[in-house]
Amino acid sequence: MEDWTDKEIYSEEVIEFVRQAAAYCTWLENSATQSRKPWFEKLRTILADLYHQALKLPTVEAIYPGENQKFVKEEDYNRIRGLVRKKAGQWDEYPEVFDPQEPIEELEITARISEDCADIYQELKDFITLYHIGSHEVMNDALWEARENFDRLWGQKLLNVLRVIHRLLTFADLSEEEEEDTEDKAAPRNTDDWFITKRQEDYRKGKA
Repeated sequence: MEDWTDKEIYSEEVIEFVRQAAAYCTWLENSATQSRKPWFEKLRTILADLYHQALKLPTVEAIYPGENQKFVKEEDYNRIRGLVRKKAGQWDEYPEVFDPQEPIEELEITARISEDCADIYQELKDFITLYHIGSHEVMNDALWEARENFDRLWGQKLLNVLRVIHRLLTFADLSEEEEEDTEDKAAPRNTDDWFITKRQEDYRKGKA
């Protein structure tokens, strides 16, 4: 008898999402030599396609009680963040958008394109790695995590970055300024308590 998870994890929508997620990760890993304006244009296209496909992901229930295995290491995360920070240059930081779950007086938040893109990379790289090497149950839980975190975490980050890229490509002069190779001024990232991983575990406990 066919396992009930097979229909979800091998559906056309999931296979296409895997393809889009892999395209995002592979392109970021190999985009260091691309010039700034074409780089932003490509990133906008990939993120828009990724968001569109993520909306089609089926909703499944987690099978295992613990968190999924993680594969993205601190040096992997920092390499992607550094690459994006160099491309973004002076435009890396941007004002955060409205969050209805937070008091309005606490919403003056500065976000970073580089950290948002690296967070999305971390989520998607872990997902596609699990999907390709896992059992049906592990693939199911990878899909559950991808859909859950898209709805609650990285989907908003993706839209925020798209908003900034749209404005940059419309109004900023991206062709004249050289990419800046400045030191990272952000606080060191503590991977012992990664944001997405912690929130994922909170959601699991909340559903228990």
